[in-house]
Amino acid sequence: MSVVRAEGGVVLLLSGSSSSGKSTLARALLRQTGEPCALVEADAAYPALNVPPHTAIVVFHRSMAAWSEAGYHLVLDGSLPYDDHDLRRQCLEALPAGRSFVVGVHCDLTELRRRETARPEPRLAGWAERQAADVNDGLDLLLDIDTTSGATDEHARSVWTALRRRHRRPADTPVR
Repeated sequence: MSVVRAEGGVVLLLSGSSSSGKSTLARALLRQTGEPCALVEADAAYPALNVPPHTAIVVFHRSMAAWSEAGYHLVLDGSLPYDDHDLRRQCLEALPAGRSFVVGVHCDLTELRRRETARPEPRLAGWAERQAADVNDGLDLLLDIDTTSGATDEHARSVWTALRRRHRRPADTPVR
């Protein structure tokens, strides 16, 4: 199998509040694709740059576009800025048109609160709930996944199925 494709790879951006299940879904998506694919967790991937944060965020998304242009599929876990809609638009515009798709990820508030308090790393109390109210407002979603219940692998299959229906080359991301 060739790693580099002339037509470029697909970018899946998982967008949802903290503790919504994005990382778990991202790992399942990576396991299920039979194509070259990279999982990028935004919390860990943003480089330390001595430039304004706004610039660093846009540059990060441009670098993700370079991976896609080189033929790799990407699953981006939580890369979109939450509280700045203009910056979010710039980030989306930096990604390849026609090959970038946003998947909304959410769970009900009771489950969200449970997950947030169970996290091993410290988070600002209530941050996930505040984000959940409007984190995906204004986004054109490929699909919105409710991770409150159900099998994560089934949620991932739903994403790949929706992508095949919407993307111009439906056989591009075979599922194992």
